[in-house]
Amino acid sequence: MVRQATNDSSFSRQLMEKEWLEINRLGIYNASTLCGMNSSRFHGLFVAPYGDGKKMANLLAKFEESVFIENRVYEISTNQYERSIYPDGYKYLKKVNFDPFPVFYYEIEDRRLEKTILLLQEKAILIIRYALKNQGKSIKLILKPMIAGRFSHELAKDIQGITTDSYIGDKVVKISPRPDIPELKIYFMKGNYVPATLWYYNYLYIKDNEENSGNKENLFNPGFFSCTLKPYEIFDLYISLEDVIDFDYEAIYRREKELRRKSAPPGINCPVYIETLMQNINRWVMKPTEKFALSIPNYYHADSSLRETILCYYGLMYLPEFLPMIGSEIQRLASLVDEGLLPVSFPSLHNVSTHQAADCSLMFINLMYMYHKLSNRRDLDEFFYTTTRDILDAFQDGTRYGIKQDKDGLLITGNNNNSTSWIPLLDKNGEVIRYGKLCEHNALWYNALKILEFFSRGVKKNRLAGKYAKYAESTRRSFIKKFWNAGSHSLYDLIRDDYRDDTLRIGQIIPLALPFTMLDREKGLLLLQKIEDDLFTPFGLRTLSRTDSNYIGKCKNTVNRSDPAYYMGSVWPWTIGSYVNAVLNYRGRNIQVIKTLLHFISRFKEKMTDITMGFIPELFDGDPPHDSHGNEAYALNSTEIIRSYIQLSQITEKEE
Repeated sequence: MVRQATNDSSFSRQLMEKEWLEINRLGIYNASTLCGMNSSRFHGLFVAPYGDGKKMANLLAKFEESVFIENRVYEISTNQYERSIYPDGYKYLKKVNFDPFPVFYYEIEDRRLEKTILLLQEKAILIIRYALKNQGKSIKLILKPMIAGRFSHELAKDIQGITTDSYIGDKVVKISPRPDIPELKIYFMKGNYVPATLWYYNYLYIKDNEENSGNKENLFNPGFFSCTLKPYEIFDLYISLEDVIDFDYEAIYRREKELRRKSAPPGINCPVYIETLMQNINRWVMKPTEKFALSIPNYYHADSSLRETILCYYGLMYLPEFLPMIGSEIQRLASLVDEGLLPVSFPSLHNVSTHQAADCSLMFINLMYMYHKLSNRRDLDEFFYTTTRDILDAFQDGTRYGIKQDKDGLLITGNNNNSTSWIPLLDKNGEVIRYGKLCEHNALWYNALKILEFFSRGVKKNRLAGKYAKYAESTRRSFIKKFWNAGSHSLYDLIRDDYRDDTLRIGQIIPLALPFTMLDREKGLLLLQKIEDDLFTPFGLRTLSRTDSNYIGKCKNTVNRSDPAYYMGSVWPWTIGSYVNAVLNYRGRNIQVIKTLLHFISRFKEKMTDITMGFIPELFDGDPPHDSHGNEAYALNSTEIIRSYIQLSQITEKEE
C-alpha cells in the first residue's frame, strides 16, 4: 500500500489525516499520521501493555528529527500546536509505503533519505533505520526522543514527579520517567548521544475530545542522538523493553518479512485487500499467556470482551495457523463456565460478577460446533457433548440474572436491573429495556439445542439426542408462533408477558445466520428482504431500522459503547459475516449469489484507507457516506471479512 505525492495540497492533507498502525503479538504498537504528526493521545512510537494488559504505557511519543546539510538545517518532523503546525516537515515527505513495513521517503535539497520502521512480531523491540540513498553531500541527523511517560488514555501535563534523566551505557540509553511504567532502552550502533533535558509544551491532539479531558500535553526530551551519514550509509536505533543482543538488521528484516506472509488455506487466491487483512491479523493475535492462548485487542482501546473474542475465533479458524490453537482455547474456555455462564470481560475471568451475558455461552457452543466441522477432531466428541450439556442443563434449570427456559421452550433472560444482551439499552430511569424473551437469544438457544442433539449422536447417546430434538422442536414451534410478525414480515425484538416489541434491530439477522435456523424458506426470505430494505448498507448492518423514530443516522465524533448512538443506527461492519451466512442459508449457493456476496465484501477495501491504513474501524454512521467511528482498528471486523471471503471462495471451488 503506497501513498505518493500527486499535487501538494491533496497529498499534504492526506499526510496529516491518514494514519498508520503497526502491532505485534505482545500487544505493542506504534501509530501516527502519515507525516508523523501525532493527532491523538493514543499515537506513539512505542506503546506497550502493562500490568493486567488493560493499560497501555506510552513510552516514546516520537522523535523530533532534524537534517543538516552543510550549515543548513531542515526539520522533517511535523507537530500541531494551538495556532500553527510546526515544524512543517511534511513538505519533504514524498512517498509512504507499507509493504511489508512502513517506509517514509524524504527529499531534502537533492538528498534522498529513507526511514524504515520495523516492529518485531514476537519481541519487545522496534528498529528505526535511517538510510541516505544517493550520491552527493553527507548529512547530519539530530534525533530527539520525545517522552510522554504516561498511560495512553492520560495526558502528560504535570511535570512534577517525572524523572527526566537518561542513563548512558555501552551504546544504550535508558529512560525511566516513572516507577509505575517500564524502563525504555534505546540502542545506537554509531554516532553519539548527548544528555540535554528540554520540555516541549502544548502539543495539540486535534482528534481528542477537548470537553472531556483536554487535548494538549507537554513532552520532555532527555537528550539527542547525532550521526553523520555519507552516501548509502545507515543509522539504526533499536528501541526496546528487553536487552538487545542481535543487531543483524538484514537477517532480522528477512525473518520478520517471512512472519508477515499471508496465511490463507491452500488453494485460496486472495485479492490484495484480503491479504493485507490476513497479514495484519497474523501479527495482531497476541502471544499466548497463562490466561488465554489467543487474545486480539482493539486499537487504540485495547480491551476486548469475551463475546468479541469468541466471535473473532470464528474467523481465525479459517486460517491454518490458528485452527489448532482454537482447540486448546475452547478447552480452556470451558473451564471458566460457572453455572452455565462464561465471564463477560478480561482479565478478571474468575470474577463471578462478570458472568452476565446469556449469549456468550450460547455463542461458545456454536464455536465448538464450527470447530468440530472444520477440524474433524473426533477425540473431542465427549468433551463437546459434556460441555454443551452442562451449559444447557444450567439454562433449563435456571441460573443467575433471570436466565431460564420457560415452559413454552423459549429462553427468558435478564430483568429490569440486569442486562444480559449485547444491546444494553436503558430507559430514562436507568432500568433495562431489553429483557425477557429476546429474539437473538432464542435463535441461539434453538441452535444450541440442535448442536447438543448433534453431539449426543456423536457419542452414541441416541436416546438423549431424541430428547434434545424434541426440546428443539418445541422451541421452534413456540418461536414461530410468538415471534413472527406477519404484518411486517419480520420478528418481534422481544416478548415479555403480553408485551410485543416490534422494533427492527440488528439481532434479527441471527435467526437467519446460524447453522440451525427455525424459519422456513418463505419466512426466511421475507425477513432477509426486510433486513436488506431497512438495515443493510455496503459496510454491514445498521443496529436499528432507518425508519424507526429513534434512529440516529450520524454519530458524534467520539461515540463509545455507553452512547445510545452505538445501538440506535450505527453500522457494525462485522455483521457482513452474518449477512453472508443468512444469504447462503436462504438464497442458496449458486455462482451468481456468491459473486454478489464477494462484491459486497470487496467494498470494504474503500474503508481500509478511511483513517488507519490497512484496518477496518469499529463502526460507521448509518447514513451515507458512512463515516467511521470508535476504535480505528477493530479485530472482529477483519476476522469476519476474512472468514466470509474464504468461505465463499471454498464454495466457488466446489461449484466449479
